[in-house]
Parts: sequence; C-alpha cells; structure tokens
Amino acid sequence: MADINLAFQGFIDSALSYISETLPAPLYSFLIDALSHCLALFTAICALVTSLLSTSPFEWNAQKILPPLITLFAAYLALLSFYRTTTWMLRTTVFFVKWGTIFGALIAGVALVMGNAHEHGLGNYDAMAGLGSIFLDLLRGKGRRAAARAWASGSRSHSRTSRTRGSEKRKPKPWESFEQHREWKYDETQAEEDGADAQKVIRDILGGAGKLVKESGWWNAVKGVMEGNAQADALDSDNKDGTKQHSRKSRSQTKAGGSRSR
Repeated sequence: MADINLAFQGFIDSALSYISETLPAPLYSFLIDALSHCLALFTAICALVTSLLSTSPFEWNAQKILPPLITLFAAYLALLSFYRTTTWMLRTTVFFVKWGTIFGALIAGVALVMGNAHEHGLGNYDAMAGLGSIFLDLLRGKGRRAAARAWASGSRSHSRTSRTRGSEKRKPKPWESFEQHREWKYDETQAEEDGADAQKVIRDILGGAGKLVKESGWWNAVKGVMEGNAQADALDSDNKDGTKQHSRKSRSQTKAGGSRSR
C-alpha cells in the first residue's frame, strides 16, 4: 500500500512539473486550484463511503457520520464557489471584449469618415450630419416597425376584450346554473347603477352651469332683450291687424256709398 502511494505521488509530481513547464503561470494556477477542489471533494466522498461501509448500519452514530459529511459539504461548497467565480469572470471578460470591439469599430468608422471628408475638402459638420441622418433613418425604421407591432397587438387585444365582454354580458340560458343567473343579474344591476350615477353627475353639472348663468348679470340683460323683442313683435302684429281692419272698413263704406248713389 505504501509503495502504491509513493508511486502515485511520484506520478502526480512529474505530471505537475510537466504542466508547469508547458502552460503559462496564470493558467497553471487556475488548473491547480480546480484540481485541488476536485480532489478535496473526491477524498471527502471516499472518506464518507469508507466510514459508512466499515461499520454496520446498527453502529452508525453522529460521531462517525457527521465529520465526513461536514467535510463533503465544505468541499462541495468550495468547488461551487470556485465554479461560480470562474464563470462570472469569464462572462465579464467576454462582455468587455465584445462591447469594446463594437465601440472601437464605431470610433474607427467615424474617424475614417471624418478623415475622408477632410481630405476631400468637406467640413466635419457634413460628415456628422451624414452619420446623424443614417442613425435617424435606422431609428425611424425601428420605431415604425415597433409602432406597427404595438398597433396590431392592441387591435387584437381590443377585439379579444370586446369578445369576452360580449360573452360575459350574454344572458344565461334557463337550464344553466343558478350562479350564472345571479352573476348576470348582478352585472345588469351594477350597469344600471353606473348609468344612473353618470346621469346624476351630468344633471348636477348642467344644473350648476344653469344656476351660474342665471345668477350672473348678463343673463338678465339677455332676458330683457328677448322680452323686448317679443313685445315689439306683438305690437307690430297688433298694428298690422288694426290697419287691415281699417282698410276693410273703408272698403265697405265706399261700397255702401256707391250703392246709395245709384
């Protein structure tokens, strides 16, 4: 057993020395940390299994089970923390590399456009105006597509809500349950109460507006003008009736005088 351990240790040492000579120092340290955590977890599992198999199940107690179990949990949590830290570092590196490349390409494109404009004798204002128009066209196209999608989704949702409302307001059949009849009656009563409340609010608003108009001074002036116009119309009609009667009397008198002279 001792010879096996020595041989295994010699193999591990030679493998680690070869890896350290081949790989860079940061990658070598990362690999050593990962291997150490994996080895700790493996040894904890082996210790727990051997402690459980070395004794019968009737002799298991907390003193024999808890120490290897705690070691196993500690090794597992250490390996999990190492994995999460490594993945977070890789994601952060990829994020910065990606957006750094994008911004670098944009800046290089702007510099190239401005340099070409300067060589051809154009001002920087024209170059920036051209770039601004390009970005605005892109944004407008996206905005139109987004507006069209929103309008289509809104119309679909409106049609769905109208259908659901129509189905909800449908009067239940006589053979349907009492719950549906009661809900339909409650909805109808609620709608009538809402309509009565709305009519009451409208009447209150109109009454308040009429009261305000009547209490103001110009309402009396308008009323006086209207009454004066009505009285003038009545007098004109009376005068017209009087003239018509007077003309009729004069005509009858002339006719009577003519008959007597004959």
